[in-house]
Amino acid sequence: MSRVQRGSPTSRQDERRYRRIVGARLGLLYSVTLLALAFSLTRAGHDGPSLVVQLLTAPFGLLMPEVAITGMIVLWTLIGVGVAMAQNARARYAVIGTLAIHYAAAAFGAIAAAGTNVPAAIPPAPLLVLASLVLYLAGQVAIWFWLARAFRPPSPVRR
Repeated sequence: MSRVQRGSPTSRQDERRYRRIVGARLGLLYSVTLLALAFSLTRAGHDGPSLVVQLLTAPFGLLMPEVAITGMIVLWTLIGVGVAMAQNARARYAVIGTLAIHYAAAAFGAIAAAGTNVPAAIPPAPLLVLASLVLYLAGQVAIWFWLARAFRPPSPVRR
């Protein structure tokens, strides 16, 4: 039985694998929690999808409502993996590009809804709307915090 030395390729591969798994799990937890709040918002007195649900699931909720649930889960799970791999420049820029598409679609949805009767599009559960938006914004702050950490150069190794 040989022990794997710290800094060896095997331990680095294990660390990367562990980071991807943790990132995927956190992204999945984030998406399922947002999805539960989205279902609660839809059930809170509206027959169709509300404005908040469409914005949380953007771009899928705006373009193809049929795949909004699956798309939202896949989107945030992959973003979780990308954030976990943010030391890699390709992963970091892929996450930033994906978030830009999400934000652009959400902004487009909000602007498109501005011409409609927005109060009627928001379900009659203001605390639930507030909770979902707070959770969404907290997740976005956490994502950008971890991405910003990846842009910093590593601290020098002390011996």
